[in-house]
Amino acid sequence: SVVSPLTTMMEETGLSAAQIKSVLELPASVNPLTFNPYAPGMNAADALATEQASAQTMATLAAFAAAAAGTGISQQDAFAAALSAMSTVMQSKSSSGASLDLSDATDLAAVQSAFTTAVAAVPGVTGAQTTAMAGVIGDATTAIQNVNAKIASITNTDLSDAANGNIFGLLQVLQDQVEQAAEDETATPGSGAVGFTDPTAVNNSASNSPPTDIALSAASISEDAASLVVGVLTTTDDTTTDFNFTYEIAEIEGSTDHAAFTIDQTNGELKFTSQPDFETQSSYTITIKATDDGSKSFSETFTITVTDVADETAPTATVTNALVQIPSGGTLSPIALSNFASFSDAPPGTIASVTASGAGTIALTAATTAGNLAGTYVGVTTDGSTWTSTPATLTLVATDTGGLTATTSLTVAEQLSLDETDLSSEAASYAVTGSAADDTVNLGSTNSLAYEETAATHTVAINLADGTNHFEAEYVGYGAGEVFSYTGGSGTDTAIVHGQIAANDGSATFTMGDGTNSLQLLVDQIRLAKTQGAGSHQTTSVFTYNGGADADTVTIQNTWTGAADNYIAQDGDVYFNMGDGTNALIFDTQDLIFFSLFDGTFTYTGGTGSDTVDLSANARVNPGTIVDFGADSAADSLTAGRLDTGFIIRNLDPDEDSIRLRIEGFAPTSYDITMNGADADVTYVLNGATRGFTAEGVTLTDDDIQISGEYLIVGVDLI
Repeated sequence: SVVSPLTTMMEETGLSAAQIKSVLELPASVNPLTFNPYAPGMNAADALATEQASAQTMATLAAFAAAAAGTGISQQDAFAAALSAMSTVMQSKSSSGASLDLSDATDLAAVQSAFTTAVAAVPGVTGAQTTAMAGVIGDATTAIQNVNAKIASITNTDLSDAANGNIFGLLQVLQDQVEQAAEDETATPGSGAVGFTDPTAVNNSASNSPPTDIALSAASISEDAASLVVGVLTTTDDTTTDFNFTYEIAEIEGSTDHAAFTIDQTNGELKFTSQPDFETQSSYTITIKATDDGSKSFSETFTITVTDVADETAPTATVTNALVQIPSGGTLSPIALSNFASFSDAPPGTIASVTASGAGTIALTAATTAGNLAGTYVGVTTDGSTWTSTPATLTLVATDTGGLTATTSLTVAEQLSLDETDLSSEAASYAVTGSAADDTVNLGSTNSLAYEETAATHTVAINLADGTNHFEAEYVGYGAGEVFSYTGGSGTDTAIVHGQIAANDGSATFTMGDGTNSLQLLVDQIRLAKTQGAGSHQTTSVFTYNGGADADTVTIQNTWTGAADNYIAQDGDVYFNMGDGTNALIFDTQDLIFFSLFDGTFTYTGGTGSDTVDLSANARVNPGTIVDFGADSAADSLTAGRLDTGFIIRNLDPDEDSIRLRIEGFAPTSYDITMNGADADVTYVLNGATRGFTAEGVTLTDDDIQISGEYLIVGVDLI
């Protein structure tokens, strides 16, 4: 079977092959369903007659459809109306036993009338559209008659003959003329004209061969091209005539590529309408139609590619050390910028310059990535009792060869460095606020802060913030109402105290922050939260240590060469809040050391991490002492000496933790474990006195406890 205008009309009309043959007067031997006029071996005369009928049918359908489409009616609706009109007339002819001559004015007038009726029935058609179509439909019908008459005039049975091809090529010219006339009529009533109403114009066009090829001199363009011209169009056509060509870019349904181009009709240049961008679209497909002076046309599809060019990108900045530390005094000696930041740029750009500004006279010399920072910035201010280090922002701007920039910033901070000449009075109030720089407050081993034995009160607050910080003094927080506080940051903080802390109704707080921190109490006799006058039942001496998320180490050591009395929380309160991390609290003394005497309390609280608590084997631990290992699975340990009942241990895990209690040679022969609800009370008798502790929230059995030599051992250290 074949598909042709004839089979299309059979489907639309419902007529049989025999009926279609009769209406169109096809040769008797032709079956429209199977006959291919271009197939080898076909009867030449029959082939010509069949092709002529097909061409006339197609010319009539296409031209009438163009008259509607040119007014803005959709191509689909316009062609459907043309098919309907042809079907109506063919069915009528078949019913009456007549034939249809598509080169006859009367028969074409019948098709025109049916077409006008069909268009009026299309949903959404406006009065303006039917009016515009009416203005050109008569000329269109005349042009159809002239073209179909020319097709009927063919006598050469060689369908491959070029002259025959030129006549059959009139179909496209006719369709274009009618559609353009309808467009013109719609825009300006009375302006629509169809050239083929003149038979001479039809004859002239029939003698013209259509173009056969379109060439484009270049089909690629760089995204940074200085000109928008892609290439020049040239067209191959009948060499006997010097044709000028009209070019147009076809609009392809579903694509917008055509909108990116224009054609200069004077020289055939194909141009982008705006600068192409590879990253936006790297390839375009367009169909170009070339029409010669005889209105014959040829179309060809081209692919236009956009080549990539490395884009000029802004440089990037990477800060490797965000802090510029200025030594105390405010002068920064030359230091390479590369110690703090680096800049890079992708080709073709390179870093042309770098500037620094915003922090005193700190500048960059030379103004390149290889330059040095130097200058002055004084960030520390004081009125004699208050010291504050205020940081500044140093803005770095790198500019590349393309003028693009990268901006980043550093923090500039002057280091605090104070000593006993600055904080010169032990009985005065001071406030010291550091910055992210490494700060030092060092009064040595013989100068104190917040130390007053009379009724006067003072407050000293040392806040050194981030950085690697150091504090050192003799006494801190000694005396009624004397308040001392030290606050660190996220760096490493080291504090050393050579005398008593938070004694005689004074208070001292060390809040170390994150980082690896240490506090050392190095004294001849240990006095930590000891209230003067044993048994006075005053608990206003308060010491607090607050650790952070990293390792904290507190070492308390006496250096007395003879027998010394050492007191922790004698009528005072001591709190070690160690925080997370691997923490250690070490009391290093060969002498007796007393915890929680009278109304004093001692509390150690660990976090998530291993805790080592060594209260000394020489410790005398009284009620009011609490050691909390923290709710975790890390291995913790406690070392202590003689206990009085009332000592509390929290979060003990006998499978992970260990306790060693020195029993000083009075080895008991037994011990008792009594479960008191969820708590385990462990007691034993030493030298006639009952000792022991309570392990809260844990069950202990004989398997968890052992006496070995001078020690009572609990947990994983069992021998």
